[in-house]
Amino acid sequence: GEVLKAGTDYSVSYSKNKNVGTATVTVSGNGIYYGKVTKNFDIIPKGVSSVTVSNQKGKKLKVSWKKNSAVNGYEIQYALDKNYKKLKKATIKKVKETSKVISGLKKNKKYYVRVRTYQKASGKNYYSNWSKTKTVTIKK
Repeated sequence: GEVLKAGTDYSVSYSKNKNVGTATVTVSGNGIYYGKVTKNFDIIPKGVSSVTVSNQKGKKLKVSWKKNSAVNGYEIQYALDKNYKKLKKATIKKVKETSKVISGLKKNKKYYVRVRTYQKASGKNYYSNWSKTKTVTIKK
């Protein structure tokens, strides 16, 4: 029921908290307060910005975004429903690519599309949050 003061009643220290991957925070009691708690948390990469989706001739759509050179690649999900229940995905492993044409779509159907980045650290992929969902209706 008492409010503790940082630096006086407890101290906080971090490790491996600058780059994408798993970081650690440790909170230790000071003075009359004792004990220590250590927790791990993930640092995720920055997501994509300026996502655009456009209809292309031949029942295709084109997804474009702004390049993020700090990551290893991008992941695109697209589906016919806004909840992405029966989704399909495409992975782009080249950071320099900032667009992808997706074919084999159904004419006169509305598609929901979102993009995220990923970065590999310590043998594991860390994913950013998804971009805002964009929609496009296939008319061509």
